[in-house]
Amino acid sequence: PRCCACGDVLVPAAFRGEGWPTVGDTQVTKGDCLAVAATREPVVVKLAVQGRILCSSPQKTGNDVACEGDAGSDENAVWYRSEDLVFPNGTDSVCDGDDEVMLIEGRFRTRHEAVLLFDGDASAARHAWAAAQRQGV
Repeated sequence: PRCCACGDVLVPAAFRGEGWPTVGDTQVTKGDCLAVAATREPVVVKLAVQGRILCSSPQKTGNDVACEGDAGSDENAVWYRSEDLVFPNGTDSVCDGDDEVMLIEGRFRTRHEAVLLFDGDASAARHAWAAAQRQGV
């Protein structure tokens, strides 16, 4: 899909779906960084048992999402079917992308997504982006 105003692609390159193979029968281990197929949200494997994979959200430090180490508490972990998870687009981490992201209104967003969030108001998006940079989040 493309923006009706500027003609730019709405979906960042990292999330377009090319090269995102499903986990399927592939063996995954604790600490692997994957993505939820429907949303491309990063998750970290905590346990894999018979086609079911227990995952939690990766730790967020500043603008980086760390897939290594502790993936968060068990109380926030979610069980997924292996077909509901995908491998990153040819990288070791689903969090590595071409687009810079900032935590704006509780979610990591690209600059383009920030503009869309503010109904096309580029000035408001720039202000939110700058505020996120100042917070270091």
